[in-house]
Amino acid sequence: MNVSLQSWDKNSQSWDFFSAEEKTQSVGIERRHATSDYSPHYRRNQDLNRFFDLSVDMLAIASMRDGRWKRINPAFSRILGWREEELYSMPYFDIVHPDDLDRSRQAAAKLMSGKPLVDFEHRVRCKDGSYKLIAWNTAYYGAEGLMYCVGRDRTEFMEAEEALRQVAEQFRIVADFTYDWEYWLSEEDRLIYVSPSCERITGYTREEFLHDPDLLKRIIHPKDRVLIEGHVQEALAQSSLFELEFRILRSDGQERWISHACQHVHSKDDLPMGRRVSNRDITERKTAEKALLLATEKLKRSNEDLEEFAHVVSHDLQEPLRVVTLFLELLQKRSGTQLDEKSQKFIDNAVGGATRMSKLIWDLLEFSRVPSSGKSPQLNDSNRALAEALVNLIGTIRESGATVTHDELPTVMVDHTHLVQLFQNLIGNAVKFRSPDHPCLIHVGVEKEDRQWVFSIKDNGIGI
Repeated sequence: MNVSLQSWDKNSQSWDFFSAEEKTQSVGIERRHATSDYSPHYRRNQDLNRFFDLSVDMLAIASMRDGRWKRINPAFSRILGWREEELYSMPYFDIVHPDDLDRSRQAAAKLMSGKPLVDFEHRVRCKDGSYKLIAWNTAYYGAEGLMYCVGRDRTEFMEAEEALRQVAEQFRIVADFTYDWEYWLSEEDRLIYVSPSCERITGYTREEFLHDPDLLKRIIHPKDRVLIEGHVQEALAQSSLFELEFRILRSDGQERWISHACQHVHSKDDLPMGRRVSNRDITERKTAEKALLLATEKLKRSNEDLEEFAHVVSHDLQEPLRVVTLFLELLQKRSGTQLDEKSQKFIDNAVGGATRMSKLIWDLLEFSRVPSSGKSPQLNDSNRALAEALVNLIGTIRESGATVTHDELPTVMVDHTHLVQLFQNLIGNAVKFRSPDHPCLIHVGVEKEDRQWVFSIKDNGIGI
């Protein structure tokens, strides 16, 4: 049997080859030196040197006895930036990252026990102080105390891997911490991803959804399942965003309302990748909408009842007022000149009061119809509205001895009846809560601010 061996000759800076011939009685080893350019061994040495020097990976022979490099190829300088003589002058552990040093020594000890290193990674210091991640495949030959090493620069791969990890982490943070229940369905309607919020909304964990494909359909409220089936067919047929509201049954049996939105998703190459679905719990909104609807219907019935009541009351009050007015007018006609001026004024005031009372009743009826047929604001003279309010309060003002003064009031866009009622209520309150210690003084003022008029009613009463 012929065995080929090789070693590095430092003097000639070339590989030497040996041939060993094993025989029955003895083993003879003959060393051959390549002395001719045409020698097969010489050409072989040249080929191996070229292979060694031109490799893109880092090839090296290192001594385990003194911890130094014995031969390195040019890839070391290209990748790490050190000159060859600099690397030969320092132990190889000197350029290992301090945090990786203990692990690297342990790997070397393992190597000496006869176990080769495969894809062992550690960081190696470059001349500029930066570090490269190098993956080594190394074998140890104990007879010579040498390591034969192949190193590959995996820094770019590591950086790409880290960038990918960061992107994945960003996606996880955005997806996992979203408040809504999100999930991703493949083209075959298989769940690819489910956000943890599903448990808060449905009571089921995402693991339960991922391991039970039919759970998505089973939690749909029985009365809404036909709606969902139609939605699925319609959503598959269109590419735009599709929205729907339906009910689900939680794991504890509670009924919840869901606002559902789904959309087709595509890769960068515009390849279909299924559908992205977002579900939001809108139960509280639905409950509020229902309560608002009930309140609106109740208010509508109440307004209808109020309008009907106001209509009946106004009709019932108008009739005796008409009778009072009629008899006062008859009294005025029959008495003629028999009444003195003071009595005639009393009758005029009574008729005027009845007329104003009739108008107030009709205004009350109009006011009760505000939700459906209220008057639109019109330009009205505030002075006239105040005068009507004072006429309505004439008895109260005379009885209390109050004095009411006012500025020159503007013409404003307002409902006349409402303004009369406002003046009447405020002045009436001022008279009612007057001070017993001094005469009641009331002043109606107005000021222009920007494009609006600000009214004020001041009095010297007891205050609030």
